[in-house]
Amino acid sequence: MKKLIFSFLSLIVFFSCAPKIEPVISKDVIFIKEEETLSATKEGKKVDVKISSPGPIFYGMTDNFIIFYIKIENLSDSELVVNKEDFVLLDDKNNQAYALTTDEIAKIVEQNLFYLIPYPYVGYYSESLNYYEGRYLYNPQAPHVYPVSPREMYLEALPFEKILPKANIKGKVYFKKKLAEAKNLNLKVFKKDKDYIFDFYFNVK
Repeated sequence: MKKLIFSFLSLIVFFSCAPKIEPVISKDVIFIKEEETLSATKEGKKVDVKISSPGPIFYGMTDNFIIFYIKIENLSDSELVVNKEDFVLLDDKNNQAYALTTDEIAKIVEQNLFYLIPYPYVGYYSESLNYYEGRYLYNPQAPHVYPVSPREMYLEALPFEKILPKANIKGKVYFKKKLAEAKNLNLKVFKKDKDYIFDFYFNVK
């Protein structure tokens, strides 16, 4: 119980001290205050971008990832293809990060799957699990552990696929990026030739 209370309090302190990302209104981009969303429309495409908080699977690694919740509407009369290369993130020092696939994210966070997450998961942390060849083996003498599965990440991720005319897709786009090292962020969306169609800006406080 003491471990549970300590972990919960540590989590509160961690998130209260974490850097904050604030959306910035820029050319051709509007801010929808009620939804905390930046929105822009160009060349038959509408893109809405909102900062998303890391879920429980990122416990202990929050500062290593930046996640956006993005909605893309195809306003044209032809199919629109969306690839992970259509998303790139730059900071004020021009350090660059590309969007990650869910499989890439899963490989990074799988080492955290057996951490105790105070909320909304309930369970016990065990230090007596056997470890062999990269897999945890069941030990009937050890307390039960309730692992945090990355399946929610697969369900919530933006699908990189075709969008039918007048249709839309939405979901999370993940970047491996240390937020504490940045003062400003520029999310570029939809690669076109050597540039990108959309630019969304954020300040890091």
